[in-house]
Amino acid sequence: MIMRRFCVVDIKLLLETMKVYQKVGLYQTREFCGRIFTQWEMTSLRDIKAKSVFSNYGSFPNKFTSSKTYFCRQYLSLSSKFTTKSIPSVPVLLTNNQLLRQHVSYTQILSDFKHRSAHHSSRITDKDISSFKEAEKELTSGRLAFLSKNLKCSFDETKKMVDKYTFFLHLNPELILEKIAVMQSYSLPISFISRNPRLLYQHSSDELKRRLQLLKEATLLTENPIIQQQDLAHYLECPYKTFDHSFKRLCAERDALEGCWSQKDYLQLRLQCSQETAETLLSQSPLKNVVSNVKLKQFLDFMLNEAKFSPEFVIQHRQLMSFSLDRLKFRWHVMQAAGVSASEEMVYVWKLAEQKFTIQFEAYI
Repeated sequence: MIMRRFCVVDIKLLLETMKVYQKVGLYQTREFCGRIFTQWEMTSLRDIKAKSVFSNYGSFPNKFTSSKTYFCRQYLSLSSKFTTKSIPSVPVLLTNNQLLRQHVSYTQILSDFKHRSAHHSSRITDKDISSFKEAEKELTSGRLAFLSKNLKCSFDETKKMVDKYTFFLHLNPELILEKIAVMQSYSLPISFISRNPRLLYQHSSDELKRRLQLLKEATLLTENPIIQQQDLAHYLECPYKTFDHSFKRLCAERDALEGCWSQKDYLQLRLQCSQETAETLLSQSPLKNVVSNVKLKQFLDFMLNEAKFSPEFVIQHRQLMSFSLDRLKFRWHVMQAAGVSASEEMVYVWKLAEQKFTIQFEAYI
């Protein structure tokens, strides 16, 4: 078992404590278990491969999730099978060593419950409940102060953020600092991180670094026409397959401009037109409706290089860009076979409804 950055808690103590709570009906087991895990900083379990530990007690995933609810459900389904006799040395990894001192008072509460359980105590006093709440409040305040300091947010802003993103209550502080350091090493400001706090939770530091490195090598981290910084968070927190697909698309969009900064510059380059003409094209349909750089390049390559139309023809009949490239190419080849050569007649055929086109050129399809 990988025991990186975690301390060991006596599982017998935890189970006995749960039984005490169940006996007096103070909390439902699942709810109490969730509170225990919250207090003990139940985090980064996705980094712990513990399948071998539980191999005799049911099927666990290769990697735990940091979701408290999921772990509670799986843990409780097996808790009755745990005994110190059958598993004398199985640790429960619940907390970060650095935070151990913050939990001393809570450990004392648990030890007190263990003592009462041994003496068949059947009632938990108001003092116990008060101590539990105080320990919980102390932990939450400490976490808010930590986040406020490292994310450069006010205490009120941090509290709102934690209320919205509750994973901050059980996210490993070392992991938070590690991810902040990774993003800052790629020149992302702390304001960007605080505006997109899910980045501190969604993926591992290694995956975050991998994505940032790919974006940097593709010149997509610095100022560029393809992706703005406010949209960058989406690509850093999206699922693996989504990122890999999106990254290829972003690179294709970048390459399609052939070194130009924008579509306006690209239109001026390819059509040899003025800035005013390029702006007019972009202000009208279909370019007004945002045509991708890739489609724009493919359209111009076909019209200028393959079909050999003039830039003036392309500017005059820009509406042809609203059709798919497959349609334009297919009908152009059909018109070539049918002997259609007049440019205006070609425009008419390209715009023809599918049924009419099929009837009129049936012999050449």
